[in-house]
Amino acid sequence: MEYTPVDIDLPDEYDFKYGPMEDHKPVHFPYNPSAWITETGQSPNQTNLAGRLSNLPLDVFWTILDECLFRNGDLTLQHEELHTILSLSQVDPRSNKYVEEYIARRKPQHFLRREVGEIETLPYNEGDNGESWYPGDALDFHMNDIDDFLGRVFQVDCPSCFAYLLNHCEVDIGNCIKSGWSFAALAIINKSVKILEYMLNHPGSFHSLSILLLGPANINFPRPTSLGLLGKFGNKEYLEQILDLVGDSLANLRLPSVIAGAFTADDLLWLCSYITPNQARRLQALGVSVTDAHESETKSNSWHGAALNGEEFLDYMKLTSRMSPLEINKNGDTPLSLALSEGRLDVVKWFKRNGLAEVSQEYGIVNEITLAMQQNSGESTCMVEELLPSEPGTYISSIRAAELLHRMVLSLQMEEQEVRQAAEDMDYDFWRLMSESIAIKKSPNIICHRNGTNAALSATVTAGSKIEIQWTTWPDSHHGPVITYLASCNGDCSTVDKTTLKFFKIDAVGLIDDTTPPGTWATDQLIAAGNRWTVTIPSSIASGNYVMRHEIIALHSAGQKDGAQNYPQCLNLEVTGGGSAAPEGTLGEALYTDSDPGILVNIYTALSSYTIPGPALYSS
Repeated sequence: MEYTPVDIDLPDEYDFKYGPMEDHKPVHFPYNPSAWITETGQSPNQTNLAGRLSNLPLDVFWTILDECLFRNGDLTLQHEELHTILSLSQVDPRSNKYVEEYIARRKPQHFLRREVGEIETLPYNEGDNGESWYPGDALDFHMNDIDDFLGRVFQVDCPSCFAYLLNHCEVDIGNCIKSGWSFAALAIINKSVKILEYMLNHPGSFHSLSILLLGPANINFPRPTSLGLLGKFGNKEYLEQILDLVGDSLANLRLPSVIAGAFTADDLLWLCSYITPNQARRLQALGVSVTDAHESETKSNSWHGAALNGEEFLDYMKLTSRMSPLEINKNGDTPLSLALSEGRLDVVKWFKRNGLAEVSQEYGIVNEITLAMQQNSGESTCMVEELLPSEPGTYISSIRAAELLHRMVLSLQMEEQEVRQAAEDMDYDFWRLMSESIAIKKSPNIICHRNGTNAALSATVTAGSKIEIQWTTWPDSHHGPVITYLASCNGDCSTVDKTTLKFFKIDAVGLIDDTTPPGTWATDQLIAAGNRWTVTIPSSIASGNYVMRHEIIALHSAGQKDGAQNYPQCLNLEVTGGGSAAPEGTLGEALYTDSDPGILVNIYTALSSYTIPGPALYSS
């Protein structure tokens, strides 16, 4: 019997991120029935059974192939699963056609790379040159540790180390580690801009960096793509670097729908939380509409991400987005309520200014006002004030006022429980850092943090030496200066009255770069250094006992009075080997006022300069 090839009617548009059919390298498995005929001239039973698979609907047949190919979750050309697929292609012409189309065009739940031949894992034999590893301390390094070693290479962003590994392993930039993560994805996650530049200038055997960025970050799953990782793992400074690096090469692909498909709606929501309008326009030119994302599962749209951005991007959203700024997601959150939860007074004011902050005054309704009252942060009072009716002749009923007060009391009780639980979890300092702010007022709390008490012990340090201060995790949205003071105790620091201490400034770093507001600040340097800050003790100061006042001032809500948040911490030091200088200082409660230019400042607009608050820096 002669078999007639069957045409398979597939749509031109399909859910596969590499684009139209002509972009695919054809995959052919020549049909050779003679290889499947037994000595008696009959096809074996299993072949007859397999031949019946081609009578199934196409999507069912392909699902079976998915299960065959990915049942172990890891794939190489040497695995028996791939040979099962090759075998099925030889059953009859119809099956052969089905398998060819599957390899070339399938959109499986897991994922075939663009070409079957590209699905490889790294070789795991150490080879003969184990003593010649770069950068030189790898005598004990084995190939089965390559994930960790590669991680270090990407973390330090060392292109020469990366090139050496590629050469040693006899692979190129298109490969992946054992767990399936591509080199391009590792570079994106670790912000390895130099390695990405190397990959751009040294394309692989099959694909350039721009194509790899559009492919899966992990070969075992369709999502995310390497480019899509920019959403969750990026920030505006890093995104700018990536666009400068690969923007032209992506544009030259002339595949806007493919580039758009590299980002899920969730990726775009993450982007909206930090992207600038200019960056959004650059992505739009590549085919990516950042402002019109809608995540079907969570019911969130681009406004939910933009509510964590700044006023400039919100203005851009208002002009370009077709999404509703009032939409309620699956968790019951509107964009405005998300801004309230994050203490974003600037965003709340933007919504109010644009007529998008109308909330119900009806009794019993849990809305944005009640949410604002439950925050108990430095901004909560201002946010409640913004949301309450302010037009002449308007008011809220006494019942509604009583209800709001009741909710605030309940929130305070909950906060007290959280404090106790945090203390039991040995995480009290972190809780205080993240949950409290100190307004710029004449209060002893501004000296050494709220209810700060004298430390019993002092650390000994030599004048002229460096001290490294370790912070817990600092939120990257809380931009601002890092300032350090010293004050002589004139005796025992464990008993000194902190209100009598006079502080002189020994270290201060503020705004570093404001090319793209809110800019790069000292806090960004602190985060990049692993939440560490190094301070040099002046060599000229006299030996003796000192209190070091080390402080971060968060300016993310500093556009209005009492919006700046101070996070001071005090340490006792015994300075030895010093000189004779005794700098005059300033009382802790007099260091700042709420109208200082470095305290009352809007960091979301372009700043020509920034004045670090407090007295002048001591010069030894």
